[in-house]
Amino acid sequence: MRILGQVLEKVVRHYDVYRNFYVETYIQRKGVERMRQQREIKVQVTFSEGYQERFTRACIKAAERHLENMQREQEEECRTLSAPEKAG
Repeated sequence: MRILGQVLEKVVRHYDVYRNFYVETYIQRKGVERMRQQREIKVQVTFSEGYQERFTRACIKAAERHLENMQREQEEECRTLSAPEKAG
């Protein structure tokens, strides 16, 4: 369970990094002055019923796939390291 928590933290961290990069790129393209001239729009977000549960399940599924891929890569690496080298 600890590993799953760590993977979820990485997923959230990667999302934050991507979002920050996108915002910075957008600001650079459009220019800071243009961003300041735009008026502020207030938005109210209402999530559909069961959104949190579906989102959590999707994150867990992605984390499980990530762990499976990591385990598969480690097993392949162990096999290649432990396999005797063939002399040519």
